[in-house]
Amino acid sequence: MAKPLDLRLKLTLEEMALRRVVVNLWNETDILSSLGQLQFQSLPENQRLREYRMAVNDKIKEKISKFVLPESLKKRMMDTVKPISWNLLSWEIIHKNILNWSNGSLRMPVLEQLSWTSVGTVDHRKTAEKLIHLYIIDDFIRYKLACLHCLVDHIPRLFDELAEHYKTYYVSKFPFSQIKMEMDFYWAFMLNGKEADLKRIAAADLPPDISFNQHAFALSAIYGNKGAAEYFFTQQTADERYTFLYKLAETIILNRSGRSPKWPCDIPTEKISEILCYLLSLMNPEQQMQALKNKPCDMFVCFLDWPWQDVALRIADLIWTFLPESEYCYLLERMNENTARTGYYLPDFYQKFFLDSPSEFKVHFINHECLHCSFFPKFLEAEDIETIRIILRNIDVKDKMKLGSCYNFFRLLDSLLMTDKSHLVKMCLGGVAPSKEDKDILKKTYMKFVTRTDRRRLKQRKCTWNQLFRDIDKTNESTSGKGSSNGKTLTKAKRHRRRRK
Repeated sequence: MAKPLDLRLKLTLEEMALRRVVVNLWNETDILSSLGQLQFQSLPENQRLREYRMAVNDKIKEKISKFVLPESLKKRMMDTVKPISWNLLSWEIIHKNILNWSNGSLRMPVLEQLSWTSVGTVDHRKTAEKLIHLYIIDDFIRYKLACLHCLVDHIPRLFDELAEHYKTYYVSKFPFSQIKMEMDFYWAFMLNGKEADLKRIAAADLPPDISFNQHAFALSAIYGNKGAAEYFFTQQTADERYTFLYKLAETIILNRSGRSPKWPCDIPTEKISEILCYLLSLMNPEQQMQALKNKPCDMFVCFLDWPWQDVALRIADLIWTFLPESEYCYLLERMNENTARTGYYLPDFYQKFFLDSPSEFKVHFINHECLHCSFFPKFLEAEDIETIRIILRNIDVKDKMKLGSCYNFFRLLDSLLMTDKSHLVKMCLGGVAPSKEDKDILKKTYMKFVTRTDRRRLKQRKCTWNQLFRDIDKTNESTSGKGSSNGKTLTKAKRHRRRRK
């Protein structure tokens, strides 16, 4: 009998406390003021937005650096800044695209209403509950907010407060199509007592075996609207609720992984990950495992989004038994794309993932890096020495030399060496070529590679690389000398003890 998937976020109290501290920094006046200068019109296409967001991230990291805490804790907090920033950006994107909301001077008051979860994400529902009571926001927007999140206790009052021309407008248009559910129109129909008309008209466009509530549930799930999905799930009959859960979950998995051309691109993938977790929780263990076995790689990719990485690690532990090696390269490509899309990665996740992966996957990882050099540039840009060391310590000597001897890896190290980051180059060379013999082989290989780089600075590059290898040799000789000296000292001490006896 299959065991249910463990989809809970199991953070330690320490981890929750660290995330809470970072979230509190986002709520400080100077940070909110900086965020308040961003305009919804610039989201997300404008590159300047990302650059400005990075400037805000740097301000928060500077605040963290001044904390009187162990460096290990400060680093863990630093690692959460980008994903929390991205999560906030996702919240803004949703409200820009769905609500067509350009709030200009309202940004500061709006941002001050943000509610956060204990895992470091914006709580969409609680934030909406605050915003609908913020009367400087237009009545029309507050009504749309309540409908979007299915705040059923507030929707009737907010509808009554609308101007008459809005009420007339809402009942003049049908609230859903085959591809999208417009919740503000749906609730206007319901509040005007037109539920029967709604279902009768919808029935003409739907297959005979699909009810309106089933279709609305599916559309809400596909668009990542968990609040609406939960609402329409409760509106279905007992027989309707579980008839196509599995098929819907499979559709969402393909959407999130990018294998479906019908993906609604205006919804951040983080919300899709959340809705998938909800759908899986409604299934029995056998259905969960069947979905995982049918789409192991794609389901894993769904949980790469913040804050689901812990769940992704648990999924990874299961999929190695039935994920074919032919999918390893696809898995690596999706992981790389996810990092490129969000602009962040979590070192702790990558370290645990690599350590727990089978040896065959580790070989594929090295082959992938030799061809594409996708992950090491990110690790080195972040000066993530620990992740690099863990990877290099857990591959065999042959693969270390294969990585170190490939031209793409040399080019990466060469660019570091030419930008005064020789300490990173030395660390990498020490990992891929631990013995003097291996280093000598690499030196010959690299001096050949140097001739394939910028010929105008060929002499300078040769001198720089030669000097680097001389420095490495001196360091090794010094270390070896100390070891020899220590050995002689210990031998003398033993002889002295024997004489005393």
